[in-house]
Amino acid sequence: QNWFDNQKAEHMAVRTGAGLFDMTSFGKIRIEGRDACAYLNRISSAQIDVAAGRIVYTMFLNDRGGIEADLTVTRLSETAYLAVVPGATLQRNLAWMRANVGDDFAVITDVTAAESVLCLMGPQARDVLSRVIFGARVSILFALMLTVISALIGIAAGALQGYYGGWVDL
Repeated sequence: QNWFDNQKAEHMAVRTGAGLFDMTSFGKIRIEGRDACAYLNRISSAQIDVAAGRIVYTMFLNDRGGIEADLTVTRLSETAYLAVVPGATLQRNLAWMRANVGDDFAVITDVTAAESVLCLMGPQARDVLSRVIFGARVSILFALMLTVISALIGIAAGALQGYYGGWVDL
């Protein structure tokens, strides 16, 4: 079957506008504990000691400098992080992380089944989101909207914003 034209149209729509992607199949790993930051900095190619809410694109490296994982790590709080890895490598990544925690006090937990990920991507994503929440300042009202939705349906919700040139706060 020729699917190229459909794929091209979707690609161009997101590249020039916006698109919503369900990325729930990606693996989600919580890393928590007093040494979580030191542990992640030891195994990561990038600096992980960033402000809460920041996303870092990085790789996990073995002792020889070889790549063990290609992922993003989000700092949730002073002692908690969320790593997002490809779904196909989740079990391998978990095993490698647990085998390399060493003496660091860090708890590694697979939270994949408990969390969903929807990504609104493209240069018009902020505009689309601002129309959805009635044109108010996206950062403030979106945080309020997530709080209200969380209270109504009884689940925790959060949002982070990123772009290919780096990561910024929402």
